[in-house]
Amino acid sequence: MDIDAIKQEFIMKSKIILALAASTLSLGAIAQGVAIQVAPPPPIIESVPAPREGFVWSPGHYVWRDGQHVWMTGQWVESRPGYSWAAPHWAQRPDGTWALTGGAFVPSNQAQIMGAGRDRDRDGTPDRADADKDNDGVPNRYDSHPNNRWRD
Repeated sequence: MDIDAIKQEFIMKSKIILALAASTLSLGAIAQGVAIQVAPPPPIIESVPAPREGFVWSPGHYVWRDGQHVWMTGQWVESRPGYSWAAPHWAQRPDGTWALTGGAFVPSNQAQIMGAGRDRDRDGTPDRADADKDNDGVPNRYDSHPNNRWRD
């Protein structure tokens, strides 16, 4: 095999690898960018098991599958030193659509910046990002009493 044939083979393999990498990245972007018009139902109340050493509890949440919300039960996720678990949750965007976010580890110093902290209704979504703080099904921007689920 001469040097030119080796170069051509190398170039061809490089192009294939780049094409595969680009397609993988675009598929990831599509999966992350899903926005739907239908708000998720109220979360199902699950009992949280006793703590496990080296693991964090990720509460159950809805995913969008085949045109409907499907409940995924909570699960243990192996902890990572220096990182905090951002639980998956639905957040309403300014345009009114809903997007599933979280479900990943973030550096512990970033968890405070991202608003991890107070969660008044304990639904797994920090108050700062919660579009329905009292879980009454009425988005906060249309709810005259967003912190009281028993009032309109």
